[in-house]
Amino acid sequence: VRISNVNGDLPVIGFGKTEVIRWNSSDGMMIEGLLIYPASYQPGKRYPLLVEVHGGPYATFLQYCPGSLSWPIIPAGALSSQGYAILRPNIRGSSGYGPRFVRADLKDWGGKDFQDIMSGIDHLVKIGLADQDRLGIIGQSYGGYMAAWAITQTNRFKASVMIDGISDLISNDGT
Repeated sequence: VRISNVNGDLPVIGFGKTEVIRWNSSDGMMIEGLLIYPASYQPGKRYPLLVEVHGGPYATFLQYCPGSLSWPIIPAGALSSQGYAILRPNIRGSSGYGPRFVRADLKDWGGKDFQDIMSGIDHLVKIGLADQDRLGIIGQSYGGYMAAWAITQTNRFKASVMIDGISDLISNDGT
């Protein structure tokens, strides 16, 4: 039931549902993330997958309307409407899962946290949603570090975008 005409003149774009998913990382640790389906999702069809890594690394992805302007840096609703699936993993180091989990990437950036990302992708490929030949990664700050790091560790990504990323850990520590 419509209760307001606020933003009634904005164009209507469709975007896919958001769902909490879980998978086991390479060492068996349970990882959780948000999956935004393509607006045109059809079971059994594979879609290009964008992985958005949050900053921090202690930040956390939370459920919200993908068409809104929230702190995540990519226009998830618009990308969903264009046929992309988006994975927002809460890899080790994310807050909201207890002190042990938030400290699990201490002195290990690009280690097990990277494996959390890759195992999430593998999970989506295995269940038939993600097209392993059409993968991209994007992140800001620590997420930008991970986006840059990822393409030095694997050739699976066709595109990587680092936004305000940390590219020099020594100068980052000094500032």
